[in-house]
Amino acid sequence: MNAVAKGNSIVKRPYYYLDKNAVNTKRFDTTVNRGRVSDDNPHTPRTKTQLVEGHIDLRMLLVMVILLPVILLGAVSPLAAQTNVDVVKLTASTPNVSVGHHFGWSVALDGDTALIGAYLDDDVGQANSGSVYVFTRSGTGWIQEATLTANDSAANDNFGNSVAIFGDTALVGAYLDDDVGSDSGSVYVFTRSGTNWSQQDKLTAGDGMNGDKFGKSLAFDGHTALVGAFLDDGTDQADSGSAYVFTRSGSSWIQQAKLTAQ
Repeated sequence: MNAVAKGNSIVKRPYYYLDKNAVNTKRFDTTVNRGRVSDDNPHTPRTKTQLVEGHIDLRMLLVMVILLPVILLGAVSPLAAQTNVDVVKLTASTPNVSVGHHFGWSVALDGDTALIGAYLDDDVGQANSGSVYVFTRSGTGWIQEATLTANDSAANDNFGNSVAIFGDTALVGAYLDDDVGSDSGSVYVFTRSGTNWSQQDKLTAGDGMNGDKFGKSLAFDGHTALVGAFLDDGTDQADSGSAYVFTRSGSSWIQQAKLTAQ
């Protein structure tokens, strides 16, 4: 080991540097004697540039030591986070669920209430009439609260192809309903009182026609609902599509506007 002059004595200390061409740190001894520093020869002075490079190498080493735990923590944290996630799988209760019902085709969540559509369900004895399951959360568990079906269900209406929820109000699309024409589509409004759900209203387009598919998509916030009719001829172009805005006043819903692309 080399030395550092201290009074009349020489004290040896190690000197470290980072080899820029290798992923390891090299160690060698330096001797400081009356202002002279050398690797092997205590009488060979090191230049200012060499000293600066030595300090830069040491700083690089310190940065690596400091950042290593951060890098490792970042690599592990997603795994650690996954271990703290509660995963619950929701399925419809038997005997309602059956082959080909497509439970989970559409989903919506607000607070502790989830809607799950099964648009090919045959609950009312009509093929592919569709239904929607309501689940509520209690602690870390989920309980099936209700099953929603249309009061006027018919085969192939596909009730539940789209769902939306806000508070105690749920909207359910049946885009192949035939109320104002074959496959014109409709949207059903349900409200909750306690744990009981009842159908409040049914929405259709004021200018609905065959094949508009009104209710294929839904959005809902507060007292305003947005309903997509992706095959409507809204701009006098075949199947150009449109969206309808409905607002609620008390228990009544009114079509407020029809939106089309410019």
